[in-house]
Amino acid sequence: MSDYTQPATLSIVKRDASTSGRLLILIAILGFILTCPVFSDDDPRVIALDVVTSNAATGDGGNAWGGHQCRIVRTSDGVFTAYTVSGKNDMSREWRLAWRQDDKWKVVAAGLAGREPVNLLASPDGTLQVIGWPEGKAVRWTGKPSGGKITMTESPVPGLSEGHWPYGSAGIDKTGLLCVLSSEGEKPGAFRWAMLDPQSNEWTTGIVPQDYRHCYTYVIPDAKGSLALVSTRDVRWKMLGYTKPKDQFEYVFNEFSGWRSGNPASDPLRKIFSLEEKPTDRDPVAMCSAQDVWLDSKDRLHVFYRRAGKGTGWGEEGRYAVFSPGGKMLSDEKTPWSAGLMCRIFQDDRGRFYFLGSDKVIYNGGTEGVSFKNKTKLKLGRELVEEAGYGISAPRTGTALGNILDVVFPSAGGAKWIYARILLYGGDAQPVRAKP
Repeated sequence: MSDYTQPATLSIVKRDASTSGRLLILIAILGFILTCPVFSDDDPRVIALDVVTSNAATGDGGNAWGGHQCRIVRTSDGVFTAYTVSGKNDMSREWRLAWRQDDKWKVVAAGLAGREPVNLLASPDGTLQVIGWPEGKAVRWTGKPSGGKITMTESPVPGLSEGHWPYGSAGIDKTGLLCVLSSEGEKPGAFRWAMLDPQSNEWTTGIVPQDYRHCYTYVIPDAKGSLALVSTRDVRWKMLGYTKPKDQFEYVFNEFSGWRSGNPASDPLRKIFSLEEKPTDRDPVAMCSAQDVWLDSKDRLHVFYRRAGKGTGWGEEGRYAVFSPGGKMLSDEKTPWSAGLMCRIFQDDRGRFYFLGSDKVIYNGGTEGVSFKNKTKLKLGRELVEEAGYGISAPRTGTALGNILDVVFPSAGGAKWIYARILLYGGDAQPVRAKP
């Protein structure tokens, strides 16, 4: 043995037990530091992770159903989410409004929801609004938090579809202009919409006739009084003259469209684009379904959609498209498989785009659109992000842009409703190590 290694070996052997113990502790600490992720101020990271409930409603129309609804808001009073639980039957589920106080979730209000999950929105003054369909009729509950409590007042929403399958949607802009929408029919179909003016507190209602029903609608009003909709066609295969492939669902979702209006009360909503994937003999399974929509400051619509059919070889892929205010497709690209198929598009208050993937990754960078160059793995615990993916604190919920994104998602077969807070940039560079 060399003169260099022999003394080192002997010196360790001769150390007493306390010295050896301190050395082992030091080695363990160094190992922990070296394996910890190193964050820059521009790396998104999870800073809170909680289970809101483990008793959410499951099954068709349960709390996890849809994906188009507004489910979480952040106001000056804190973070709130709405979810549904079982009721006397699947057509009479109940909603719960939960408020995160002192890092714990407290249910502060409840009511009858109907079959589907409710929408949760916030007015500019912090008033919360819950939209549901109890007994098949559209209802709005409103209340403003005070002293750690909230009292909700119930009122009907006029002009909307009645029944247990309204595919209820809602959106609000930064002035408080609220839009609630339902879908009805099949061939033909129709949208029914109701808009509440925050100044006059009066409703305006309307109908948008369609050749075929469209559902799972993303409703985006803006501060100029205009309205944007993106919705997926939802009819039985035979209504389109197609033969339903074996083992496929009774309904086909192979086309989505966008509608715009400068003012729906005086300027009827008009279809500005449509994207369709037709089945073929070789590829009989077809899908083209909008999964998320973002309206940017340049009035462009960013759409994440799922596609299957010709060219995908029976498989399914995610795609990201951008449309001009007039409906022209400006770009269309395949999203990384590692992102998953239940994703969200959003921006921070600097205008930077992000793409939140259901495989617990986030892509950030780019001010003209999503960039898939910079990927960060998020520490979102062991639970899977299940159908229908994340609910996020987007402007259409009434939440202002910032450097924080509040997120909820279903897991455990829909029974769990999990909350995460993602710091998009800035702040303490050390992650909070929490897990549900």
